[in-house]
Amino acid sequence: MWIHLNEPSHFDDFVTLNTAWITRYFTLEPPDFELFSRPESIIEQGGCILSLSIAYEAPTTVVAGVCALLRKSDSLFELSKMAVDERFQGQGLGDALMRAAFDWANRSGAEKLTLITNSRLTPAIAMYRKHGFVTIWEGPHPEYTRGDVIMEKSLD
Repeated sequence: MWIHLNEPSHFDDFVTLNTAWITRYFTLEPPDFELFSRPESIIEQGGCILSLSIAYEAPTTVVAGVCALLRKSDSLFELSKMAVDERFQGQGLGDALMRAAFDWANRSGAEKLTLITNSRLTPAIAMYRKHGFVTIWEGPHPEYTRGDVIMEKSLD
């Protein structure tokens, strides 16, 4: 397993994996289209895109998971657009991405992470809680129709 930081050749995978999970449960919304049209804007605004690749049918590797950290302020980042390919779920890849995100956020001066999710995504919420996120808001979100839970985590 390999973690990659801001790898341009993985930006299409970032869009594809996220589009797959979002459209499985919801519909794409204007902020999704905006972000997916220019993933590099995340990096330009001080955030990052993490991708995780694994060996698959050697010698081939495949991008199996992705996530982004969006800079909200000097000390606050939003964990966003986390997706693991359905074929590889349940293998700890989400946990590995989460640890890599925490490491990058700490090195970037973050004191707190936040995320927006949906109450229907119980496996994702369980993983977030396992990694120390707590729910701070339940109800409609002003930016995403599908977002009805906001969670946050203070970093050490």
